[in-house]
Amino acid sequence: YTLNMQVAQAPGVSVDTPVRKNGVLIGRVASVDLLDEGGVLLTLKIDAERKIRKGEVPVISTASLFGDAIIEFVPSDTAREAALYE
Repeated sequence: YTLNMQVAQAPGVSVDTPVRKNGVLIGRVASVDLLDEGGVLLTLKIDAERKIRKGEVPVISTASLFGDAIIEFVPSDTAREAALYE
């Protein structure tokens, strides 16, 4: 299934960037579009058998020393804590 995600910026995110939940690959980025009004629209293709639960939010982070981006679905409390340390 498809999820759309609008963010202010998407450093390192491109087509085929992995989407994970609890460290497990659940999908990939299908498209990255710069919005005229500002921000970026990411289209995510999620495996049909993988569910995103209410209260889980996507966080963009780096997955390796090379700066490769990943999108990780985490509980919303974890996302708030992560933002404090960025």
